[in-house]
Amino acid sequence: MENKRKYMVLVAGVIIMLCTGIFYIWSIFQPSVIVYYDWTNAQASMTFYIMLTVNVIGIIVGGRIAYKKGSQFAVFLGCAFFVGGLLLSSFVPVSLPWLLYIFYG
Repeated sequence: MENKRKYMVLVAGVIIMLCTGIFYIWSIFQPSVIVYYDWTNAQASMTFYIMLTVNVIGIIVGGRIAYKKGSQFAVFLGCAFFVGGLLLSSFVPVSLPWLLYIFYG
């Protein structure tokens, strides 16, 4: 039983590390975002800057949550925000492009 738990933690860690690649894939998304929302390069880049800033804040807050409530809860909460933001950003209409700053960032 304990051996199975070790592998579950390992798989969860690998998945979390793959999710951190979202920063590097923005350069693939950005040209499509520019065309879809009719943005300038600077407007589209702002999404990336907001995402990095929120990530740093999330790391600080997540560390405090992990200290107080445990690391499992902190990881679950972080993953829920991450997945929720990606899902909501996929439904942002062309008429409200600023929502991408909120949901993707």
